[in-house]
Amino acid sequence: FELDAALVQDVPHPEPHTPISYEFFNENLLQNPNLLPDGFFVALHNGRYVGMSNLWRSQASADLYTGLTGVCREYRRQGIALALKLRAITYAKARGTQIIKTSNESNNRPMLSINEQLGFVKQPIWISFLNVLREERE
Repeated sequence: FELDAALVQDVPHPEPHTPISYEFFNENLLQNPNLLPDGFFVALHNGRYVGMSNLWRSQASADLYTGLTGVCREYRRQGIALALKLRAITYAKARGTQIIKTSNESNNRPMLSINEQLGFVKQPIWISFLNVLREERE
C-alpha cells in the first residue's frame, strides 16, 4: 500500500492527487477479480519495496493490461521499471497471451520511452476536456 501510494503521487495528472485509504486500495486493487496476483511484480532492495508493475485481465477479451509501473524516486534511471515491465511481458507470454495493452500519461517521457522500447505501439486516443464552471456574479 505504501509503495503504491508513493508511486501514484508522481504520476502526472491534470488534477491534484487525492490519497486513498488502505480499505479503498484493498477493495479496488488487491481484491479486484481482474488483478492477476501472480502477475503482480515488485522490486526489492535491502528488504525495501522500491518498484512495482502488475497485470490485469480484460473482461472483454484474452488481452492483458498493465497497471501502474513505477519506481521510487531515488531508484529511478537504473533500469528497474524496464526490468519489471519485461518480467510482466515474460509472464504474459508464458500464459499464452497474445496482446498486452498499457496506458501512459502523455507527458511522462521516461515511461513513454520504456513502452516504445518494449514494442508497445501508440493507438488512436481520446482527448479529455475539463470545464470548470464558475458562478456568474452580477
